[in-house]
Amino acid sequence: MTPLKLQLGGFACFRDDTVVNFEDLSLFAIEGPTGSGKSTLLDALTYALYGQTARLGSKNLLGTLISPGAEQLYVRFEFKNERGTFRATRVSERRANGKLSNNVRVEQLAADAKWRQLPETEKIKEAEAEIVQLVGLDYEGFTRAVMLPQGAFDEFLRGDAKKRRDLLSGLLSLDRVR
Repeated sequence: MTPLKLQLGGFACFRDDTVVNFEDLSLFAIEGPTGSGKSTLLDALTYALYGQTARLGSKNLLGTLISPGAEQLYVRFEFKNERGTFRATRVSERRANGKLSNNVRVEQLAADAKWRQLPETEKIKEAEAEIVQLVGLDYEGFTRAVMLPQGAFDEFLRGDAKKRRDLLSGLLSLDRVR
C-alpha cells in the first residue's frame, strides 16, 4: 500500500478541512513541535482505515475525536496497491441523543477518473473486511508494523514470539507459501 492523500475535518485539533498530500514522496517523516498534531494525523490515517486509533482504541471513545464545537468529523484516505487506487472515507456524527453514527465508504478510482463504491462494501463489516484485504494487514498488524505508536517499538521488539511471527508472516505473505 502506498499512501497518496489524507483529508480530514472536524477531527481533534484539525477542525478545518486539511489535506496532506503524499503523492510525490517516496519516504516521509512527520515532524513538528509538541502539540502540533503529528500524532493526530497518524490517528486520522488509522481511523480512516480501521475505525479506531492506537491512542484511543475501540469505538467507545471515538466521540472525543470530534473537534470541540463540531457535530461531525470526516477522514478520507487515498492509497494505491497492485489492484488500483482506493479511497476509504469515515464520517462520524454526533446525534441529538448524544450517540455517534458512524459510516464508512470504500471506493476505487475507475478508468474514467471517477470514484465508484466497491459493491461488496455497502455494510460496515464488509467495508472493514475489504480494507484489510486492500491494505494487506489487519488493525493490529498495521499499528505494530506500519504505525508503531509512540513507545511501542520496544513492545514490538520484545513482544510475544508467536505474535511477531504471525505479523512477519503476514507482512511477507508467507501464508501464501504455506
